Amino acid sequence: LKKKMPPQQIQQTNQSYIIASKVIQRTEDRISTPIASLLNGLLNLDTNVIAQTQISSSEAAPPPGSIIAEVKGSGAALTASEQTTVDVWTIIYELHRISPQILTTVIGTVTASLQSPNSQMRHRVTKLLGRLFYAPTSNIAVQFHPCYREWIRRSTDIEPKIRMSMVKYLVSILSNKSGEKDLCREATTALVRMIKQDPSIDVRVRGVHDVCDLAHSQESDDSALSLSDKSNNGPSAIISADLLLAVGNRVSSKNKSERRDAITGLAQIYHKHYITQELKQVQSGGDDCDIGIILDTLSKTCRLDEDGESSKSSKRQRSLAKIDDNDDDNSDLHDVDEKYKWISRTVFEAVCFTDVTDPDMRNRIIMIVDDVLLGSTNATQDSTGAGKKKPLTPTSRAVGLAMIVHYLQGEDGSGAKPSSSKGGSSNAFKWMCALLAQRANLQNAVHAYIDARSKLKDYDPESEKYLTADAEAMELLEHVASLTAPVPDSPLSTSSPEGELPDILRKLHNAKDKHIFRILATIATPIHSPSARARAFEELPKRTKSMGNTASVWIKSLARRCAMGNFVNVEAVEHCILLAQECFREEDCKATMTFLSCIRVVTKIYPMVGGTTDGFGNLVELFGECRSSGHSSSFKKQIEETGIVTML
Repeated sequence: LKKKMPPQQIQQTNQSYIIASKVIQRTEDRISTPIASLLNGLLNLDTNVIAQTQISSSEAAPPPGSIIAEVKGSGAALTASEQTTVDVWTIIYELHRISPQILTTVIGTVTASLQSPNSQMRHRVTKLLGRLFYAPTSNIAVQFHPCYREWIRRSTDIEPKIRMSMVKYLVSILSNKSGEKDLCREATTALVRMIKQDPSIDVRVRGVHDVCDLAHSQESDDSALSLSDKSNNGPSAIISADLLLAVGNRVSSKNKSERRDAITGLAQIYHKHYITQELKQVQSGGDDCDIGIILDTLSKTCRLDEDGESSKSSKRQRSLAKIDDNDDDNSDLHDVDEKYKWISRTVFEAVCFTDVTDPDMRNRIIMIVDDVLLGSTNATQDSTGAGKKKPLTPTSRAVGLAMIVHYLQGEDGSGAKPSSSKGGSSNAFKWMCALLAQRANLQNAVHAYIDARSKLKDYDPESEKYLTADAEAMELLEHVASLTAPVPDSPLSTSSPEGELPDILRKLHNAKDKHIFRILATIATPIHSPSARARAFEELPKRTKSMGNTASVWIKSLARRCAMGNFVNVEAVEHCILLAQECFREEDCKATMTFLSCIRVVTKIYPMVGGTTDGFGNLVELFGECRSSGHSSSFKKQIEETGIVTML
């Protein structure tokens, strides 16, 4: 037992260790009591026991790579005596892997040390028990449940470093012990309290990071909803809805870093576990996905069939009706909705953080809306490392956009008024519209400035008209600056005008590279292509590098706020129009209105997006079909009740 142990993650190959473990296992019934007495004596600091053994009752500095290195974290050099000494904590951990029954009386003694007034002792015991409880091969937490509950109480320890360790071990328990409901429930309760109420910002941030990392790394809840898979090992048993809500609670934190990290983690979870999963069938169907699959997806996510009318009136008897026959399975679908759906609302409610209060948070929200909620249009590395993950098709993006807008408007199909736990209290919807409107105003301001600047060439540089036009163009550029992010903090700004906003605006206005303004002009209209956005992000920093790093960063931020993102753009709206037309031809008025409502929201802010040749032509065609006299009387009644003609 005094032989130094290799790291716990490495399979044992040391012959001495293997022989010793075999001896212990074969003679367990005869040596378990003496070993337990020895360990208890060391833990209780019995002087007679300590005098008769070389096993240390304190934690010696471990050699590099040993399993004690994780616990102690010390880089101190070892003395000659320390190199031949093993502490009692390491032996206890190794014994749980070889013969856990020997520890029957020892675990209680270890647990008693959790009440020690010595913070180092409490920390040491907390880490040992944590490793024992979350070890995949260990069942000690179940066998010694009272000790586990006592250990859980260290989540309220006065020492921040102990609470920090508890976050790590509690999350590990959720990951490794997902089949043990009681353990996970108690671990979740402790984590919820720590993330929401712990006085240390570092502990709360660590909790947010670890929970979000675990949730994002897990497979989707889709397997948990399978009719043939009713095990308790699904992802939904790992990260509960309450734990995600606790992370969502930190979005309103006074600490800027904490709220940015919380909203970023939640948005990534939302995209992977909700949007991607709900649109899986639509994505599999490609850009020409069958309309029946799209109607099924909308009916499930927007709950269009809950009142029973839509399914009766629809020409196509969809497969969702089969799921509705099973109340338990349908309830599971709604549970997944309630677990993740609210995240989109939280994202848009966070738009309330302005450039005055927190410009970094504002930039983060814009990035999340543009590139995270519905994902990027570029192929990204899969979280499993298996390969590239394909972006959503334009059809999938259109359906996803309609789902989110429908939810934020509070029309979840339940017929109930919006509440804080459902769809939009409409605050989120209003903030979404405000964010889109800000981009529209910025695009108009950039377009007006570029137009004014281009007229300078019509005047003699020495004339009064030129000076007047130049001053007017400069005023328009200042207006552009007032609508976008402030200049990022720079060490230069405190000692010289270099890097301050007036200096940046002057450099940009006097730039000789005309291509800078051509690039800005392409993204100053809402109907530009995704490739134009990508080109602006790539070219502008290079072409403005000579203006200084601060100016280059500010201009790139201007481009990000001005360009249409992957959430709302002309391609998504045109596909929404096509889908509304197809839904109408399937005589599904509710699905048609879902898409039309989304189109109306966007085109009120960006009229040009609905005025493209293809988009407007399809809207006119749909309007004509609605007013056609060839429909049945029941379908005409549905058209009148839903107000499709009025909407168009």
